[in-house]
Amino acid sequence: MAATMQIDQEIGLELVKTGGTLLLLDVPQLTLFGIDTQMFSVGPNFMGLKMLPPGPHFVYYCSSNKTLCLMCVKFWQTILE
Repeated sequence: MAATMQIDQEIGLELVKTGGTLLLLDVPQLTLFGIDTQMFSVGPNFMGLKMLPPGPHFVYYCSSNKTLCLMCVKFWQTILE
C-alpha cells in the first residue's frame, strides 16, 4: 500500500511541476527509510519518492538488521536537476 499525504490541490499541482524525485531502486524489504519527519518500512514495490519540495531535506535509512545506517542532508534545487 502506498503512503499518502493530504495536501491542497494547488500545492500538489505546483509540486508536480517543480518538485524533485528521489529514485531508489532495489532497496531491500524492511529497510527503514526516512525523509524529514516521515519514516517508512520499505515494501516490495518501493521505488522512491516524488513531489519533493525544493530545499534541504534530511534523508536517512537503516538496514533491516540494523548493521548499516546512514544520515545526510540533501539540498534539492529544481534548476540544477
